[in-house]
Amino acid sequence: MQPGPANHTAPGQLADRRKQFPGFRIWREMTGERSRYVARSARPGLNPHTVVTGDLGELRTALSGGLQ
Repeated sequence: MQPGPANHTAPGQLADRRKQFPGFRIWREMTGERSRYVARSARPGLNPHTVVTGDLGELRTALSGGLQ
């Protein structure tokens, strides 16, 4: 399997998201050849509760909106 844009994460990008959004548990899941990123709120009342996406930029946008 050749790594493609959907399943390639530069070192540190996921760690950066975790530092940027400490109220969320953030991890990467691999399903077959696809990767996706999951963020789940770690505190009651923090929104959004859960975000699932294949793009770290989209994850950042979704979590930023939840912190406003």
